[in-house]
Amino acid sequence: MRFELQPITMLDARDRRHTVDALVAMQDDGIPIGLAAHPVYRFSPDTPTPVAAQYTITHQLSGLRVYREPVATEGIACQWLERIAPLTDWTHPAPRLRPQSTLRLLVMLARVQAMEVCNEDRLEEVPSIVPNRPPAQPLTLESLTALIDWMIYAMEYVALPQEAVPALEQELALHATLVRASERAVQEQAVVS
Repeated sequence: MRFELQPITMLDARDRRHTVDALVAMQDDGIPIGLAAHPVYRFSPDTPTPVAAQYTITHQLSGLRVYREPVATEGIACQWLERIAPLTDWTHPAPRLRPQSTLRLLVMLARVQAMEVCNEDRLEEVPSIVPNRPPAQPLTLESLTALIDWMIYAMEYVALPQEAVPALEQELALHATLVRASERAVQEQAVVS
């Protein structure tokens, strides 16, 4: 993968289009991936102004950011982009990044991993957690999504121990299975109705 500085069109919070310079991700053969890394911009009536130490990734076709939280450097943004590029075909219209989307969780996780790779010395080990009671409710898609959200958010501040990586991967696979089952149930319900 390589990056080329090119103008892209992005949307602001009011859905107005703006053209900004960005590092557009390209496959080695020169085919665009559909994502671009760039500073976060403040849009005034005259010109877009980059916000200091805030970088993000934009889905080129939709003009939307892939995640609301920025990262601190262009290097982290590029590392993040490299991690999410293989997750889906970004050259299609807006990817499915709904609140309970496994893709959204993978994008969040990739952001934290990129921050970790680029700045490992700021993280601490996670303390041992011992559950003190049995679960009060059965596992649901909503509760699993909330848990993974929390885990990924926490990884911004505390390093994930290597022995926990397989558990996180299993949680993401379980989440994807629950999403597919939920979508099938909605489709079956629509057929019955």
